[in-house]
Amino acid sequence: MYKAPAIFGPVHGGLLLAVMVGLWLLAQVDFLYFHAFAEMASIAVAGGLFLVAWNTRHFIANGFFVAIAVTYFHVAAFDLAHTLTYRGMGLINDGGNASIQSWVVARLIEATMLALSFVFLRWRIGAERLQLVLSIASVVLFGTIFTVPLFPDAYVPGQGITSFKIIAEYVATLLFGIGAILAIVSRRYFEPAVWKCLLASFILRMLSELAFTNYADLFDDMVIAGHLLKVAGFYLFYRATVTMLLTRPYQSMFQDIAAARDALRYTEQRFRLSIRPAPVLVFSQDCSMRYDWVFSGDAIAGRIPAVGQTDADFLGEEDAKAIGDIKSAVLANGKGMRRQIRLGRRRRRFFDLTVEPLRDDRGAIAGLIGTAIDVTDLMMARAEAERANQAKSRFLASASHDLRQPFQAMRLFHHMLASRLRDESGRAIAAKLDEAMSAGEDLLRALLDVSTLEAGMLRPKILDFPVKDVLQQIATEFEPQAAAKGLHLRVVPCTAMARSDPTLLTRMVRNLVTNALRYTHGGGVLVGCRRAGDGLNILVCDTGIGIAQDQLDVIFDDFYQVGNTERDREKGLGLGLPVVQRVARLLGHRVTVRSRLGRGSCFTIRLPTVGRAAGETPAIHSVDVSRREN
Repeated sequence: MYKAPAIFGPVHGGLLLAVMVGLWLLAQVDFLYFHAFAEMASIAVAGGLFLVAWNTRHFIANGFFVAIAVTYFHVAAFDLAHTLTYRGMGLINDGGNASIQSWVVARLIEATMLALSFVFLRWRIGAERLQLVLSIASVVLFGTIFTVPLFPDAYVPGQGITSFKIIAEYVATLLFGIGAILAIVSRRYFEPAVWKCLLASFILRMLSELAFTNYADLFDDMVIAGHLLKVAGFYLFYRATVTMLLTRPYQSMFQDIAAARDALRYTEQRFRLSIRPAPVLVFSQDCSMRYDWVFSGDAIAGRIPAVGQTDADFLGEEDAKAIGDIKSAVLANGKGMRRQIRLGRRRRRFFDLTVEPLRDDRGAIAGLIGTAIDVTDLMMARAEAERANQAKSRFLASASHDLRQPFQAMRLFHHMLASRLRDESGRAIAAKLDEAMSAGEDLLRALLDVSTLEAGMLRPKILDFPVKDVLQQIATEFEPQAAAKGLHLRVVPCTAMARSDPTLLTRMVRNLVTNALRYTHGGGVLVGCRRAGDGLNILVCDTGIGIAQDQLDVIFDDFYQVGNTERDREKGLGLGLPVVQRVARLLGHRVTVRSRLGRGSCFTIRLPTVGRAAGETPAIHSVDVSRREN
């Protein structure tokens, strides 16, 4: 497990102590060398902070570091001026006033910005804007010191430091103290070790500034002490900021990169293992449609492209063109496509091909990524199942006459037998036999209807005919059945002309009315028409038991019946509505249903009309039901 290096351990403490002892010894030999080395150490730290922060400012979210780094660029500039103009350096012969003035400016800028920098702990800061503001201020202050002597005197030879300089040092001390307080208040934003280094740095800087408030000469022992405390404060500040905001983030970044690389490798291994048994080819291609990554499962058949190849390199010209057209379209319009393709001439293989555009960070198309699933076995199995189903349907449809003959013979023998029975028990048995034969005939008729439709042997004869013929036939056929159940069947006349197959349309309406009478125990059934734009709706509405909303999706499934879990033959076989749906598809009509449980149902057949009727179609008021379309 990775362990972060110590921010300020024994090694760092020993190094700092050795440097300070060395500087103190140098001060005993030559003060100017000591001063130059001490100041250059601080300048190097300040300049280094600026260079690193300025070149990484777009990646640093913490405004605290950016603010102090930009600040230290200007602090380094004034410290450099302080060092070069120090008395004895020979650059300016003013007795050291300009040097001390530069020192005062550097300390005030540093202390002020350090205190303000805590405001930017949670926010980004415009580094360029801050740099511009501080640059303008620095130019003005440099001008007041070296060009137009407007800056207050800080040191007078023979007298020592001025009151202004002493007050400025106390102000800087106060600002460093405020920075220390803010560091304590904001400790939750820092690691404990970083926070301790920052706090120690502020304390050392306060002591340093206090040392500079009490000296009589520029080569005084208090000046040496102040510079040593400054070097120690700068070093601790450097350790805290660079470790917190540069070293550790980069170490963390490299650790994250290594972890991401490992995770990517493990993910790819799992991906490869997961699709290895499957007939799947996964690939990516560049914009010239050369493969740059390919992986296939062990069950994939045929040749596999190699990295660097195009489709034309390993497929035939015809197959490559078919696939190339799909991929070119994806590259052109930027929209993914999914197609089922057939490859090979002698040994044909079927693939489910999915191709998606691969985009770069700017959103531009950089290539393609896709999958090809070998569905040959599935297609063959499906084709075989369809052939078997069609063969079954054709057999049942063609054998319908032969299958009906035994029932007709049984009907004849039943009639002959019933006419010879005299006792009541024999007649009861004959009645049960008649019911069984009727149920068998109904089942056979329904199965043959479904089989005929599935086999495609039923060819509709589309005619223009008056809808009233269908309605009259329904009324004649079902009025006795409705009366026998005590229900009221109302068939509303209609003068419209419709375009459909009258026989098949009659069968559809008949099945709907049969269902309506079967599931209605009180009230009645309404059959009629209503114009709807350029079409005509035939409605069959009842006041029956209704259909629950969660069952509306399945009522057109084969053998499904509402409220007949015990499969009572008297409630039908569950093939009436499937036949209606199949015939509607055959004729190009549309069937919808509205229903409310306990209130009734209303089925609608929508078909085209021909011209206008001579009279108005009477209005039909259906029951209050919820609408559902299928």
